Amino acid sequence: MVKAPLTIKGNNSGLTIYLSEEGEFVQILEALRDKLRESGAFFAGATVSVQLGRRELSWMELSSLVGELEGAGLEVRIGGGEVKRKPASARPSEEAKETTTQLVKGTLRSGQRIHYDGNVVILGDVNPGAEVVATGDIIVLGACRGVCHAGAKGNTTSSVLALRLKPTQLRIADFIARSPDNEVHDSGVPEVARMKNNTVVIETYSSEIMAR
Repeated sequence: MVKAPLTIKGNNSGLTIYLSEEGEFVQILEALRDKLRESGAFFAGATVSVQLGRRELSWMELSSLVGELEGAGLEVRIGGGEVKRKPASARPSEEAKETTTQLVKGTLRSGQRIHYDGNVVILGDVNPGAEVVATGDIIVLGACRGVCHAGAKGNTTSSVLALRLKPTQLRIADFIARSPDNEVHDSGVPEVARMKNNTVVIETYSSEIMAR
């Protein structure tokens, strides 16, 4: 019998979500998104405790999970498990301090710009003509079709994750990658752009890739 990616249970203090210790994180995120869609606004305003169990999550995975829940109007608490962080030695010294995150709710339209000293999580799309610049990572829980610049202070360990990654321009630190003209590219799965051998590469997202 295949174990469900996650289980949601109600209690006196709110809701508890138990994550499966098996399977890809993408399956958990999709299952959570389906349950939130099915419930509509029923869960809005509730407190939810996310129990990781023995499952390890990267910072990007945790941010995606929290972003989905907060976008549905839930107050989130995390319990158990472990969040894997990048080693401090992999970051430039000026970024060794604790990194903060800006949560943006809604779609960024043409002409809108987000510049932030830290990570940026967007609960919506980044449309053509919009721009996101962050000194840390950028996560777009929607389609990214605008300009994204992660690691703006030179941090080559930063990355850009989107459910649909089709940027007008994508930059990590001082390295620029552009989508070729007339390219038809729609994998239908989350993708991540990161540095690899001094080149910006775009790959299908998986926890194994982010752990490298």
